[in-house]
Amino acid sequence: MPLGKGKAIFPFLIALIYGILIVSVPWEELRGVPYPDIENYEVRYAAVKNYGLSYFKIDSGVLNYLSAEYLWYFLLASSSLSGLDFDLFVTLCSFSAAFISTFWLSSRLHAGWAFVLLINPISIDLFSSQLRSALAFGLVLFAISFHRKGLLRRGWAYSFFVAACFVHTSMLLVIFVYGISILLERRRFKSTETRLLLSIGVGVFLAAAYALLANSVLGALGDRRSLDADEARSFAYIGFWLLLGIALSIRSTVFALNNWRFYYGVLVLFFVGVTELFAVPSFRILAMSLPIIFSVFPLIKRQDARFVIFSVLSYQAILFYYWVN
Repeated sequence: MPLGKGKAIFPFLIALIYGILIVSVPWEELRGVPYPDIENYEVRYAAVKNYGLSYFKIDSGVLNYLSAEYLWYFLLASSSLSGLDFDLFVTLCSFSAAFISTFWLSSRLHAGWAFVLLINPISIDLFSSQLRSALAFGLVLFAISFHRKGLLRRGWAYSFFVAACFVHTSMLLVIFVYGISILLERRRFKSTETRLLLSIGVGVFLAAAYALLANSVLGALGDRRSLDADEARSFAYIGFWLLLGIALSIRSTVFALNNWRFYYGVLVLFFVGVTELFAVPSFRILAMSLPIIFSVFPLIKRQDARFVIFSVLSYQAILFYYWVN
């Protein structure tokens, strides 16, 4: 199977099939573990129907709206008040997020490989339960698609970037990483290796800053969340992704070193790997970013890409075993 993208119709069909798969299979029953985020959304969905918009008490001001992720709750409330069934609301959100990410990846990697790579517990869990994160990242992918296509479309891109932050505040970090990746792609140094080392250095620096300052920043914003060390992954779980970042760095090509997706992938892999080693949970950033990370594979040598894909699929098979048992 070739690694490059195919005809335009294939990404659409693969995204459609993947989205239907995500919303058709009862993943929660298959695992035998309830999705707490979905249960939380259902409680709020019912509360809005009973008490109206007054249920959400958000002080005025841009920072308050941002920390409250106002756009998500506006979507939640408007859907509830319109009489839309909650299960249908979840289905629409899950399908939309899965479709957008799959279509974006299938437009940059062969559609068959894109489909197979996204059939993994990490992505399935994201699209079927972590709706805010998945939808917000979908808006970021929309923005990225528009950002590099002329001044008029850049206006749409910035609108999607802003909207994504008001759905989930973690998009501020994602957009920052994207911005750094674009700068590394465009900036010219004496050697391309300098840009690679910078991307790794930025990833490690951001990880250290995030581990030390994230709780303080969340508190300053009035965010209700905190970073619980119990949610961090073990080294056995996160080690694979850190090794993948190292492998991509070692086997990088000139072609890869001139593409922002490579820098984004390496930066995220090192960032998440280091923060998780510090017992600071950040794995959701990697879960959302998998379409961009997987899109790096066609940028490296074909034999290296095939080995990496085989390794990823083997790792995902092991994850599936533990995910359903």
